[in-house]
Amino acid sequence: GARRWAVVLCSAVVFGLTIGVSALVVGDQARLYFTELLGDADPVGTSFNQSWRGGVSRILGHDAGYGPVVLIGVAVTAVLALLA
Repeated sequence: GARRWAVVLCSAVVFGLTIGVSALVVGDQARLYFTELLGDADPVGTSFNQSWRGGVSRILGHDAGYGPVVLIGVAVTAVLALLA
């Protein structure tokens, strides 16, 4: 394939500028993100509102697990997705 070094260089420069602008705009938060958090595989927060289980757990006030309410929600979502 054709080597498109100009495209590679342009992408690298734009990426660097993105980091620089974010450091100027949000300062310490950008430095924290790009030096410590980027690549960290640990979860950022709880699972609330990120899934059926999280949404139901938040409503109930405790971890709902994969009980009947969560499973019904998942099943209804699957059926609606198939019908869409």
